[in-house]
Amino acid sequence: MATEVPARIYTSPLADVPTCNASVWTHLFRDHNKYPLSATAFIDATTGHRITRGTLKDLTLELAYGLRNRGPRLKRGDVVMIFAPNSLSWPAMLFGAVAAGLKLTLASSTSTPLELSWQWNDSHARMLVVAPTHYKVALEMLTGHIGLPRHEAQQRIWVMDRLWEGARQDSPLGLEEGRVNDVRSLLGLGRLEEEEKFDGVDADETVYICYSSGTTGRPKGVESTHRGSGSVFSMAWEIFKSIQGPCDVSLALLPFYHIFGLIAHLHHSFFLGIPTVVLPMPNGFDPIAFFSAIETFRVTMVMIAPPILQMISAHPAVEQYNLMSLKTLISGAAPLSPVLVKNAVAKLAMQGANVTVINGYGATETTLTVTVVPPSEWGTKVGSVGVLAPNLQARLVANVTQDGIVVDGLPGEPGEMWVRGPTVMKGYLHNPEATAHAFHGEWYKTGDILRRDDDGHFYVVDRMKELIKYKGMQIAPAELESLLLEHPAVLDVGVIGVPDPVLPGNELPRAYVVPRWDAPKDSVPFKPSQTHQLALEQEVKRWLAGKVARHKHLRGGVVVVDAIPKSPTGKILRRELRERAKRDDAKKDGLARGVEVVLARL
Repeated sequence: MATEVPARIYTSPLADVPTCNASVWTHLFRDHNKYPLSATAFIDATTGHRITRGTLKDLTLELAYGLRNRGPRLKRGDVVMIFAPNSLSWPAMLFGAVAAGLKLTLASSTSTPLELSWQWNDSHARMLVVAPTHYKVALEMLTGHIGLPRHEAQQRIWVMDRLWEGARQDSPLGLEEGRVNDVRSLLGLGRLEEEEKFDGVDADETVYICYSSGTTGRPKGVESTHRGSGSVFSMAWEIFKSIQGPCDVSLALLPFYHIFGLIAHLHHSFFLGIPTVVLPMPNGFDPIAFFSAIETFRVTMVMIAPPILQMISAHPAVEQYNLMSLKTLISGAAPLSPVLVKNAVAKLAMQGANVTVINGYGATETTLTVTVVPPSEWGTKVGSVGVLAPNLQARLVANVTQDGIVVDGLPGEPGEMWVRGPTVMKGYLHNPEATAHAFHGEWYKTGDILRRDDDGHFYVVDRMKELIKYKGMQIAPAELESLLLEHPAVLDVGVIGVPDPVLPGNELPRAYVVPRWDAPKDSVPFKPSQTHQLALEQEVKRWLAGKVARHKHLRGGVVVVDAIPKSPTGKILRRELRERAKRDDAKKDGLARGVEVVLARL
């Protein structure tokens, strides 16, 4: 009979905080009422328009009334999907739906109709809220992939634009598709006397469904609860006591559909009383707009992904703007290179900005935060992702025996991080098998290898998962493989991430393809010559680019091979593909490899 091994459980050195026992809306707008309603909540970087905390509160209760009693007539627990780039309309729409007792699923603003259709079906959404620029994609998704008649699809889609201007009953929004549903028509019709309640045990109901890329195919819907989300805000209050409004100003760069942007920009900053400058970037990241916003609004804090640090280190525009207000850069999407941090801090110091860069660690499944570097220890631990956040416990598991006995690693040794606490997800939506696989009892298995030093600081060592991380965004190899296998000239395929020679710590998706040389004549008629192999590689890249979001493009290239290495059970041996990639890339001149990557990005 197997003998249980005593668990080695780590706790946070920071004081625990009371967990949330109400809805996200209640926790933000009623329970934590420390700032005047006249204080600024959000600012549009393009127009300079400001929304106060009081105006936002009124808008959300008006919108909640309209959602429940007019237009879509939604009921408690119904799911609303938001498909839009960052804008000043986001907080009103998001918190209005929460006040109405609805669940929200947030779609990547770069999704294709095919990608969007999976999330729409899986989440069982009833209403699709889009920016005017995203209406056509939404309509194509509902008609072309879901199969709804055009008139029914148009009834499901609601356009949000400039919600802060209040009610608007007679505007077609100027879209070519004719008259469409305008979210502003739901304003001015009434107001909920109080928000939908989620007190006590009801706080364990789902509020947000963010989709996290998996290693076994389709993205999975992560169910975050009112209790978990609200508790994260309280934890932030304990961690970031030195960063609170109105002295600080935050700049929102990260997409609001991502758990990092959702929690950090729309919730944390509001909870801490920090005005947030929303910088819309519809055409991708704009360094000039970034630096200009910092100067104009005297920004003190920015949540970033590692590529932003790379840009700060190298972009000449740094020297053209007054960035002296900037004090803090917080990253959490991917591990930070110490050299990258050093270079960025030095470049900003030359402009008179005394900036501290801190890192954290978390996941969608943990409602963002697991570890964070306390402000009092900023700069003291190079490479650290911080200490455990309040209320959380962790284990670093070395092994699980065949008998199911969990063996924790010795102090200082690396192991898979397991986490438990109030912020851990409820589970994966409509996917009990994946949920069961992700947990061991109450412990969520992150799939990441970390180590802990004697001072309680954690360091990311490696990832057990196979996800590719490109500029802080996750890419599931299995998702790309399933799509590539639909190409008539592809017999078999394996996808891995290869190191980016331009941006340290970044990964580029690469596909190893076994061609189907006898492909039908109406497809691409390739033959096994070098010329035709090159043609196939280009065709596969072009074909996939038309089906997925930009960050999933095969920037690491396509390589034609004779076979994909697999285990006896048919599992792709990605380790062997990675070893091949190392050998292949080592043969190339470093400069030539860099040119390849630059051309791929173009």
